[in-house]
Amino acid sequence: MERLNLSEKPAHSLQESAIHCARYANILHLVKDKVVLDIACGEGYGSALLMKAGAKRVVGVDISEESIERAKKLFGKYDVEYIVSDANTISERYGEDFFDIVVSIETIEHINTPDVFLSSIKKTAKENAIFYITCPNDYWYYPNNEQSNPYHVRKYTFQEFKELSTGVLGNNVQWAYGGSVFGFGTVSANNRGLEKIGSSWMEISESENSINVLNTEIDAVNENNCSFFVGLWNAPETNFSNSTFPISMDAYSRMTEEFESNVSSVLREDQAENKKAISILKKDMKQLTMNLRKSNLLLSALKIENVTLRKNISELQQQLAKQIAMYHDVTNAKNNLELENADLISLHGDLATKNSLLMERISQMEIPYYRYLRLSALLPGFLKKIILKIVRFIRK
Repeated sequence: MERLNLSEKPAHSLQESAIHCARYANILHLVKDKVVLDIACGEGYGSALLMKAGAKRVVGVDISEESIERAKKLFGKYDVEYIVSDANTISERYGEDFFDIVVSIETIEHINTPDVFLSSIKKTAKENAIFYITCPNDYWYYPNNEQSNPYHVRKYTFQEFKELSTGVLGNNVQWAYGGSVFGFGTVSANNRGLEKIGSSWMEISESENSINVLNTEIDAVNENNCSFFVGLWNAPETNFSNSTFPISMDAYSRMTEEFESNVSSVLREDQAENKKAISILKKDMKQLTMNLRKSNLLLSALKIENVTLRKNISELQQQLAKQIAMYHDVTNAKNNLELENADLISLHGDLATKNSLLMERISQMEIPYYRYLRLSALLPGFLKKIILKIVRFIRK
């Protein structure tokens, strides 16, 4: 969570409270009777904690007018001076040699000119003032170069943060790594000592007594796996503090089981495998999408071709119907011709028969005819005429 919303309780409020308060816990024991600058204070809960810890004066600065207005509303009773200002120009407002302590909780990663920022807060601080600066280990949260927090202008390794800050603030510095802590503690049976911070939802109590145990067995914290880096300049030797919340032994047992079975690693491995599978599925989906587009194009072409084929089939069917009609007409004509031909053959047969009879009669008449011709030649002409008249008369 980039900024902790103190107006409404967020999800994982216990973890978020501990995460944010842990940053301020390391400086609270040093602020008594001091003039403190809390640069990029956000909603101002840290400035309120500084004032509550005994600071003489606390100036909380943020570039967001909305955040400053909310800070005044939530923590106005602590008399913190909440102002809207650019971190790079704060020295122009308060002048030089003004602050005893400068607190910068994870500001540097938001600034394009971090050297100008460091020079500005050094200028407005007194000589040998205490500087308390934290920087997130974004390379743990976003390990790939392509990944980054969208609110941060750049990522820092511990060495980069160290070289940048010491180049301006000097080498009189104590370094520390911020992260999760694990162990046991004691809490009041009736929650005695807990106090709500301003009108926010957060309730805390402060404790001066704690013992840190050296961890050389279970994933000891280092510059690569910590959550944030801490630099404390010009301060007496300090045992860095923690911000914790109590849990039941049941929860502790589950957490211990996680240590022993390394559930997180298994889950991370599963997550890596799932990411690979998702990547493969995305490639397959991309290929399937391309294939689908090709199929759609082919389907469109086939539809067009199908329309053309249907048109051609329709035309062929019409032509076939015409051919069938013509075939029927030809068949009928053929049948008629065959009938006519049969009639002609029958007529021819009749004519042939009649012709045969005629030829036979002619043949029979041929001898008498010739005889007639001979006799006719012997008869006188007047007698022929008389005979013709007699024949004509008889025929009548």
